[in-house]
Amino acid sequence: MFRVCVIGAGNIAKTIHLPVYTHNPNTTIVGISDLSTELLQKVADEFNIPKRYTNYLEMLDELKPDIVSICTPNKFHFVQSMEALSRGI
Repeated sequence: MFRVCVIGAGNIAKTIHLPVYTHNPNTTIVGISDLSTELLQKVADEFNIPKRYTNYLEMLDELKPDIVSICTPNKFHFVQSMEALSRGI
């Protein structure tokens, strides 16, 4: 079973990434992060995600996932990808 964390709780996460991981028998979503606490709570509740963070680095460090989906605006992808890679994700 692969443990998944998602960075960003916006439209692409809600319509593509989270439904796919939810229906994949080989993955479990263990955490999600977003800067908007309101959006974070709503999406985490909708997809039954137990851990919620406003700081994605704390999420990665605490949960140590196998997979991370980066669902933020493109301009943030490089930094977030490098942070995940530097942690072996």
